[in-house]
Amino acid sequence: MVKPFLRVLSIVGLAFVATAVAQDTPDEPEPLTPVLRPTEQPIFANDPVELPLRAPEPRFPEEYFKPEGLKFGTLEMYPTFKYELTYDDNPARSHLRPKADFVEDFFGGWGFKQEATPNISWRANYQFGYRDYARGVVDNYLTHRADGELVLTDVLTQGLEFGFGDNFSQSGNTDVLEANLLQFARYENNQAYSVVRYQFNRLTLSGRYAYGLVDYLRQQLSPADSNTHLGQVDAVYDLLPENRLAFFSSYQIVRTLRPHQTDQDFDAHTALAGIRGEYGKLDYSAGLGWSKSFGLQHDQQNEGPVAQARVLYRPQERMAFELEASRRFVPGVLTGASTETRLALTGDVRLTEHGHLFLRGGMTDIDPYKGNRFTAFVGDVGYRYHFTRFAALSAFYTRTGRTADVPDVRFTANQAHLSFTFAW
Repeated sequence: MVKPFLRVLSIVGLAFVATAVAQDTPDEPEPLTPVLRPTEQPIFANDPVELPLRAPEPRFPEEYFKPEGLKFGTLEMYPTFKYELTYDDNPARSHLRPKADFVEDFFGGWGFKQEATPNISWRANYQFGYRDYARGVVDNYLTHRADGELVLTDVLTQGLEFGFGDNFSQSGNTDVLEANLLQFARYENNQAYSVVRYQFNRLTLSGRYAYGLVDYLRQQLSPADSNTHLGQVDAVYDLLPENRLAFFSSYQIVRTLRPHQTDQDFDAHTALAGIRGEYGKLDYSAGLGWSKSFGLQHDQQNEGPVAQARVLYRPQERMAFELEASRRFVPGVLTGASTETRLALTGDVRLTEHGHLFLRGGMTDIDPYKGNRFTAFVGDVGYRYHFTRFAALSAFYTRTGRTADVPDVRFTANQAHLSFTFAW
């Protein structure tokens, strides 16, 4: 079980030896996604498993809210600390007689990036989190996250790039919007990936391979363990300059293997094509495709259309609204192959120089390949105030829940949050 973490340490060590830079570190470092992912679409099953429910971040990059980091020559470090106090009226996500509790979250982490040459860059993050339930309604648990990425540009010829990375997390819970049964069971999730991209004039071609695994530490949940092999090729052609209009296409093959339940092994093939671009105050993308999954040891198949759409609208510099919708096939952690339909709306309104109002609404519907249907929802509304470039205080309300064919996994929960964030 330590092998995934050792992979991350090896990547970070390689990055230090190479002495290279990463993309900008956000206010609150999150699991890194590949810097070279060309389509930037969430239609495929390559996202980290754990996506914690928390307030959305600002949708516009304002220099005032951007940490500067600690600089030591070409090396930059970004320390982060966050404390959050939450009142939760149903922390156990129970559908019968829920018990309320106060929850404390402590987060600490470091982000690193460095650039020694124009052609070699690297970045790395580590985060540690501890969740404490004051009344013991649910057991306390730890969360570890580590990720790293090495990027080589203009290799042998101009426009040829390579990327290598790894994302690792170990936690004691899963997220409702991923439509997993909340087991409060400790598990590890790891994804190692490599990407190659070549850009020539308006055409960009890329390929990607990723190996992922999910490992439950509790023996009785070991049948839910899975390994995933992902291969993907992409093509992007800029029809108009300056990101105004581009055509993209992707083809992906995902093989999901269950070490303890080989009869549930399956392949999923997905093809997608669409357009993206910018027009005035709109930033948009839309794609349509087809996906088919089939068992490796049985004849059962599942196929259908996949789609994604995204619109970001900024009527003025103080306001931003984003609408996202998608339908895709995913290899679920506990549910096997499934069809996921997701709809999300986020909004951000800067009311004062230092504060902004944010809101979010989202729905995820899961129609499993085997099992029952889940529909999860979440809604947030809150206010965030930045005292300085490095420190902020947030207060927000969240309502979340899930409906399902099986009554035992239905629930609703209301949460009131107060959090303090420091990001140098």
